[in-house]
Amino acid sequence: TGVEGLRTIIPVAGIANWYDYTNSQGIPIRDDVNYTDMLASSNCGGVYTDEAWTKLKSGYGSYLWQIAQDESTTNGDYAEIWDMMNYSDDYANIKCSAFVVQGLNDFNVDTNHADSMMQAFSKSGQTAKLVLHQRAHASLNGFNVNGVLWEEILNKWLCHYLYDVQNGIENMPQVSVQSNVDGSWKTYDTWRDFSFEQV
Repeated sequence: TGVEGLRTIIPVAGIANWYDYTNSQGIPIRDDVNYTDMLASSNCGGVYTDEAWTKLKSGYGSYLWQIAQDESTTNGDYAEIWDMMNYSDDYANIKCSAFVVQGLNDFNVDTNHADSMMQAFSKSGQTAKLVLHQRAHASLNGFNVNGVLWEEILNKWLCHYLYDVQNGIENMPQVSVQSNVDGSWKTYDTWRDFSFEQV
């Protein structure tokens, strides 16, 4: 979204569009339509003033309350609040690279979010790589991607994009996909125009 100084992001099961995450074709798919405020509260420890995460910084509680009210009012309909939380539409402001990681068996954040991110980065002209693995809603720590330990790939990515280390990571294929048959990997140089045959 144009955050000054941001050089790269690594969304692991990242949400690109909050409407698609909490609704499906006009019907809320969570326990409540204002699920976003609860998730934001539980994942943003930096907005609390105490170590026990019980006292919100001034103004943040009101901010979350307003989001909850705005989302509840929509009752599944697309509205301005959802438009505000569709990060993939803001591709003109993208000024960083991305390493998108998505589980093909993730039934929490599904693959359309990774697709939205890849499309947004393509439109922005910024570098983006995608790893589609056979795990669920999980990180890749201790996991091999195409024979290379994930932490090694991650280290190279961060060294290159944060410290300008020339280690060749930017030349890796744009897409790496793990087979659901034997766990092997296939790589592709582009997103959206490759075949899923025998993957």
